[in-house]
Amino acid sequence: MLPPYAMKMDGDTWGEYLFMDVSLCRRNSYFWLRGGIFLLFCVFFGGSISVRAADTVERFDENILWFQSAQSFTEKASGAFRSSLEERGILPEESEDDRRFRTFLETLVGEAPIRAMIPALVERDRETAAFLVSIARKESSWGEHAPSKEGGDCFNYWGYKGTGSRGTGMGYACFASPEEAIDTVGNRLSKLIHEKKLNSPERLIVWKCGSSCEGHSPESVSKWISDVRSVYSKFVPEISRADSSDSRYTEVALSL
Repeated sequence: MLPPYAMKMDGDTWGEYLFMDVSLCRRNSYFWLRGGIFLLFCVFFGGSISVRAADTVERFDENILWFQSAQSFTEKASGAFRSSLEERGILPEESEDDRRFRTFLETLVGEAPIRAMIPALVERDRETAAFLVSIARKESSWGEHAPSKEGGDCFNYWGYKGTGSRGTGMGYACFASPEEAIDTVGNRLSKLIHEKKLNSPERLIVWKCGSSCEGHSPESVSKWISDVRSVYSKFVPEISRADSSDSRYTEVALSL
């Protein structure tokens, strides 16, 4: 039924009314057409984005194996993330004792350069690890003041003489990695501690003096022992807690 005002329109006015009505219909059609195209775009590309996100996660799971050999990855992995990697079998699972010791070391050294050596330190027996950390604190402030070569860290935080795989730097052994440093210096300290029974800061003064302390002042000798002891004493509970049944740990007398 036509609206009342249409009944009174002449031919020309009636034509304008029809034209206006058809134009309005077309505009409405265009609106719904555009709306439909937009919805299809969202559905299609939204699904595509979801697929791409899933594909990215899958590729991450595959490629993350590459990071297993990257030192920086294992150094900086948080406890929660490391646990996730262990569950996936990407990293070997830590024992409860190792996990506790790693957390202890992270808390102790904070963000000092020696933090990069924590994974290697955890693999050493607790007595050797204790002296590695204690002497490094005295000799280099845990790597803050250490030898370098060609602008690169020599990872020698103990004043260790000799040579590393990178030769020498500033008169001291220059190592290529934290692992090499812990392996070389740790083996030397382990021999002194376990074979020579130099298992206290007083006895390990040979690290500073060599065979004799005659060339050093009594004050400097006393200060070295005191500074090393101040850190070493924090390790006593960890050393005592070490599982004697683990073949990596050697039971030694603690002499403080």
